[in-house]
Amino acid sequence: MSLLLPTCPALPPLRRLTLAAAAAAFVAGCGGGTQDEGGPVSSDNAQGYAADAATMPVTASTAVAAATLTLQAALADSAASLDSAVAKVDTAGRASAAPGGPQALDTTTRRSLPCANGGSVSWVASGAPLAQLLNHQLDAGETYDITYTNCATAITGVVLNGNLRVAVNAADASGFDLATTATALGSTTVQGRFTLDGAWRHQLSTRTTAGGGTERIDRLATTRTTLAASTAGGARQASYELRDMDWTVTDRWDSLGRPLSRAHDGTLTLFASTPRRPSATLSVATIGTLVIGADGLVDGGGFSIVAGGDKWSVTYGATTVTIALDLGNNGSTERTWTLPRLVFYGEAG
Repeated sequence: MSLLLPTCPALPPLRRLTLAAAAAAFVAGCGGGTQDEGGPVSSDNAQGYAADAATMPVTASTAVAAATLTLQAALADSAASLDSAVAKVDTAGRASAAPGGPQALDTTTRRSLPCANGGSVSWVASGAPLAQLLNHQLDAGETYDITYTNCATAITGVVLNGNLRVAVNAADASGFDLATTATALGSTTVQGRFTLDGAWRHQLSTRTTAGGGTERIDRLATTRTTLAASTAGGARQASYELRDMDWTVTDRWDSLGRPLSRAHDGTLTLFASTPRRPSATLSVATIGTLVIGADGLVDGGGFSIVAGGDKWSVTYGATTVTIALDLGNNGSTERTWTLPRLVFYGEAG
């Protein structure tokens, strides 16, 4: 199916410059109507949809992974035992009073700690004897109701607000199998503010690498999660649904805990609804892995999008993004154009 090529009013100067970088033969189209039933995608909207496909799954999965990482770090901190309380816990999980401490401790006690780079995280734990809940780690049968308040995480540039429930379905030496539910979980990044609502299966594992570093793998799956986006300094408001998403985030740190790399890969169906473009349903799949740069944006790898009977592929150079368009999804390439990386990301939302 070919792209719609309607007659359009003149584009504003910045838009003309953006499309000029595409290709001389690339005709700008207005779009119109709705594309959520698989209709054709106009040429003027193609790079905007591509920017959405690059931004939304990376942002959502990073938020959930960062939220869990923050909880684990807080649990591991010995100061997290209980807020300014010293308790004696016997082998049956009963708490007794300690000098200067409360008369009794129970699982309704909310604990709170500073986050890695500012703000705070607090939680209530339940589902296990108190002794187990105070052992500073995730155990099968436990549930954590977590609140993040301007929590600047160990994932550079990600600030969390809102709530996440984590239920530990399984835990062993190989890792964890978690059921997580995000409720107005806000994630502020270099691109804007994003708010997640939905349930995820989160399989998490870590291992020690050669040289004493750490590798963490977060595999995240959701049937349907909503994502509200506020980009361009709050000037743009858009909403998305992440459907049938299976996504893996791989982080590596050196022996001193300094970040070495972060990569994403996976598939999803992304429903995009934004006033700037007609609604559309996009089938997104990474090509290899997406490498995340120091600014939190993808700067290596690539992905493909299928929508409206057409396919386009996105690949990253050092400072640019190249989009190749396959009309009819038949294996041929009819259009190719290149954008500066930050101009490309400016199209999201």
